[in-house]
Amino acid sequence: MADKVLEQLKAQNIFDLRGVVAVVTGGGSGIGMMISSTLVANGATVYIVGPKQQELDAVCAKYNEATEGISNGRMHGLEGDIRLKSEATRLASEISTRSPEGVTVLFNNAGISSPAPGRPTINADGTPPSAADFVAAYFDSVTQEQFTDVFATNAVGPFWLTFAFLPLLEKWKSSTNKFVPQVIMTSSMNGWTKRYMWALVPVSLLQDGHRTGNGDARERAPPTRHPRPRNSARSVSDGHVSWGRHHRCTRQLWLRPPA
Repeated sequence: MADKVLEQLKAQNIFDLRGVVAVVTGGGSGIGMMISSTLVANGATVYIVGPKQQELDAVCAKYNEATEGISNGRMHGLEGDIRLKSEATRLASEISTRSPEGVTVLFNNAGISSPAPGRPTINADGTPPSAADFVAAYFDSVTQEQFTDVFATNAVGPFWLTFAFLPLLEKWKSSTNKFVPQVIMTSSMNGWTKRYMWALVPVSLLQDGHRTGNGDARERAPPTRHPRPRNSARSVSDGHVSWGRHHRCTRQLWLRPPA
């Protein structure tokens, strides 16, 4: 038993991602691009989802060419509107056809923000801003489309995608592969810091929303001490997941335990 555990914990096994199938929303830029390129560099098959097929194809061509002779990893671009339930179903169906073995990990990474309104300030005579000032700043200047667009992308979309891909994650779990299936969310640090930020609707508003394929929460780094939101919302920020009082490191849980 111990020898099997030690074998799995060797660096070449922990970081050998050959056979892994990953889906990364917003995988063509920013944090998503770093996630996608790292997975591909270590042998994974990665599907990046974004709004423009032409841009996704350019990213995939660039990295697939760079990995030739270095890694077995491949990157594939899929255009999709992650805000829509119907699109979540379509994306899951298409990836199921391309990768019938299932999906190892879903990164709900895509996120957008809207221009923040001007924040009311103390008046020249020293009096505080009035209720009317706050209404003008936070209500009158915000359109219905701005708010619903941000919320649909950052909070509703991940909900649709997680459930649409659940059968594919389960399919992977029932295989003999060494990695367990997971869902990983990227959200705003404001879920922890409580800094002023109107333009983002953090995923941390979702209650009890962060579970992985086998029901356990994961995090990509050891926990740090941050004030927890009073509403008990679970938040994920830059890979950190808080689930009750239990903190663990994904690297230890990522490998399937030996039978």
